[in-house]
Amino acid sequence: DRRSWNGAGTAASPAAGIGPTCQERARDYCYRDCDEPDDCPDNCWWTTCEDSVQQVYEVLEYLKENMCLNLDAVWATGCSNGGIFLYELAKDSRIASQLAGIAP
Repeated sequence: DRRSWNGAGTAASPAAGIGPTCQERARDYCYRDCDEPDDCPDNCWWTTCEDSVQQVYEVLEYLKENMCLNLDAVWATGCSNGGIFLYELAKDSRIASQLAGIAP
């Protein structure tokens, strides 16, 4: 059940200084992997609680071990929340040095 990335502040609700990022009557979007009581402080928490950068790192490691890759040409791209997530990849020391760049 992975329809979203956890990164670059996209999961945070309530937003600092402005409150919840959805209406109070919104359905509960909390992912099943968010099992700690404070993981979803309101019904607006709409991304996974997993470490999404670690997931990308593990996929890249798998591909490096099992495929013939040009390691100087590994790019990350995404749209919508995936585009926002690219900035998380670009600043995270586990993965940033392995990317030629990002294309939001």
